[in-house]
Amino acid sequence: MDVRFEVDLACPREVAFAELEDLRGCSGWLGFVRRVEPDGDGWFVDVGARLGLLVSTKRVRMVRTVHDPPSHLRFERIERDGRVHSPWVLDATVTAPEVPGGDRVDTGNVATGNVETVDSGDTARSAGDANCRVVLVLHHGGSSLAALLGPVLRAEGARALPALRARIEERNRPRPS
Repeated sequence: MDVRFEVDLACPREVAFAELEDLRGCSGWLGFVRRVEPDGDGWFVDVGARLGLLVSTKRVRMVRTVHDPPSHLRFERIERDGRVHSPWVLDATVTAPEVPGGDRVDTGNVATGNVETVDSGDTARSAGDANCRVVLVLHHGGSSLAALLGPVLRAEGARALPALRARIEERNRPRPS
């Protein structure tokens, strides 16, 4: 399952990149991330979803595998137990803004083109107002949580984009002297 988030931000690319390069910030804007703890060269990330009475939580160890400031980051699941695990990948690109269109959340399989787009409802910001565009692609290759995560990720994406925007733009807000 793949989920693609796109958001235009009124801040320099370096500011957006700085927010994304440490996974500890994700719990502040991405609701299904319950907790993040540093672990040597990576992070333990507790992800969880609730659907009615059913609650599912999973801990994955994520390592930054690409770090190309200020444009590209990639985090991949790399556990230390020697076993084969389902892949989790978070890929982030920070670019110049493109054509206006508001924030988007796409779910499905980006590789095959089987993707569903969900509008976050926040289309007030256009590319003319933005200094950068952030595109996040979250890939989960397992099947155990896929049925539960799909609806949660679609809803969470619509909430996460404005929260990410507020968090990053707060970092960029001039402070009184």
